[in-house]
Amino acid sequence: MAQNRPKSSSAWTWIMLALFVGTFLCIYMWPARAPAPVGTDRRTGAVPQSKIGGPVRVSEKTEVTYQVFYERCGHKDVNVLRTPPEVMIGLSLEEFGRLFPEWHVQEFTALRLSLQKTLPTMCADDVSRRFITARDGKVIVFYGSGARPSPPVMYETTIEVTRLAKADREKLAKGIVVTSDQEVFDWLEGILE
Repeated sequence: MAQNRPKSSSAWTWIMLALFVGTFLCIYMWPARAPAPVGTDRRTGAVPQSKIGGPVRVSEKTEVTYQVFYERCGHKDVNVLRTPPEVMIGLSLEEFGRLFPEWHVQEFTALRLSLQKTLPTMCADDVSRRFITARDGKVIVFYGSGARPSPPVMYETTIEVTRLAKADREKLAKGIVVTSDQEVFDWLEGILE
């Protein structure tokens, strides 16, 4: 006797195919959300608005603060402009983000624009100068002029300060600023003679 099987396997095939196509359409065909403009409130998605309507814009009265962090030496420069550069006046937050993508906007109001940037280099003071001094009884060379806190070390010598002439020890106590690596090595050779 032949048994008649229900054709449910065919129905399951169609259901699985429909689920596959539906998933594909949802993932690949659903319209992607555009990224929010720079400075948009992440919690609410709101773009800063002026009190008279429309987006906030940079004006002649907007104070601009620039913060640049230098990764290699760990220093930060902060500059404040009471009047923004002409090229910024009239820009909204979105327009500013398109024109100056390298700057991260910390704050954007009608009266204040705070910007931050990180550079993988050393600050200008540390690049152009060297500071020779004594630390822990040895001569040591730092990048920079010695004016900034925690300058990066360029070179730790094995030269003991106690073995140097009195005039050289006094110079080291004050610190010696030179403008090139060659001057550093010339000075170190000079104190060893």
